[in-house]
Amino acid sequence: MASSTLSQSQPLRDPTFDRVVVESIETAAAFDTDILGRLFTYWRGKMRDGRLPARAALDPIEIPSLLPYVILIDIRRDPFDLVYRLAGTAVVSRLGFEVRGLSVKALPISEAETLFEAYGRTARDCQPRRITAQLRTHDDRHLKIERLVMPLAADGITPDMLFIGAVYDET
Repeated sequence: MASSTLSQSQPLRDPTFDRVVVESIETAAAFDTDILGRLFTYWRGKMRDGRLPARAALDPIEIPSLLPYVILIDIRRDPFDLVYRLAGTAVVSRLGFEVRGLSVKALPISEAETLFEAYGRTARDCQPRRITAQLRTHDDRHLKIERLVMPLAADGITPDMLFIGAVYDET
């Protein structure tokens, strides 16, 4: 599989999602990319006594090479919503637009509702998830998207943010 770095990729326009798979994960070996395996190991290393790490426990200086692939999403509880706080440069470059301040449901892509449901499950049950999708772009390129969704909680128990890694590979 030829890997394409996001910062050098063309933005997605009118993608057609052929298949989306959502699964719970327990080890870094579950990922197709080293980037997500390293993010998962980093997140796991920030857990203390089985409690979820807080956003404050994450230090960008510790993971500079992973930052372009990172997304942070705020969890709003009443009413329930998932709102992008930030997305790394590689993610924004691939999407072709800034997501900061957008609800996941408002993304202009066909998989928005599926992402909202999968991210919402992680926000409710605190289980990290791997989401993979196959898609075709407007110019008939085939891409695989692999995402890692991990909960963060200021109190160590109730998630208030999602820490996500997203990698796009040409297939």
